[in-house]
Amino acid sequence: MDARRREGSKFPEIDVFGDVYVRPGNELAESLHTTMVERSQLVLQESASQLPPETPIESVAPPQDAGFQILTETLDQTLGRRPGTYCRGMGNARQREPRPHSSAQSNSQVTALTAQVAELQGQMSVILQSLAQGGFPIPQFRASTSQPVHPEHAHQTTAPVDAQTTAPVDAQTSEPHTGDDPVDFASLFD
Repeated sequence: MDARRREGSKFPEIDVFGDVYVRPGNELAESLHTTMVERSQLVLQESASQLPPETPIESVAPPQDAGFQILTETLDQTLGRRPGTYCRGMGNARQREPRPHSSAQSNSQVTALTAQVAELQGQMSVILQSLAQGGFPIPQFRASTSQPVHPEHAHQTTAPVDAQTTAPVDAQTSEPHTGDDPVDFASLFD
């Protein structure tokens, strides 16, 4: 690329694309290269418009990565954008993993997910009410006494229920089992 620049090429990436891919009969590569050359001329004209009118077009220097940007945008528009972002290196474009989301994006995702959870809870409440009105027995579940999977990322919002004193409930009748021995389920997971 540097050699091309020293030879006077303003868009060495586009020139290399033409040298490597444009072959007789390869109409797609020819079309892509023609589009890239046309776009590079538009970039030069735009750069020249910001200089005095007597400046010859040969003296106009385009933005540093203009050739690379034209090349990747043309390929993306024609072949479709693949996930990830492009980075420069060793004269070619390689794919890189998408950048991490900003905290603003994370906050908006949390807000959207919170709203979705609230909506789903409302739908579940409507379903449970409909089932109860239809005569189906609905067990009353107490808050979970289990610890979060990742306690460093979660906090408990309700007081734990004492598993020793809570009587087991029959899922069919929602009535407590009176003759069963209570089981401390929390001790099973210590």
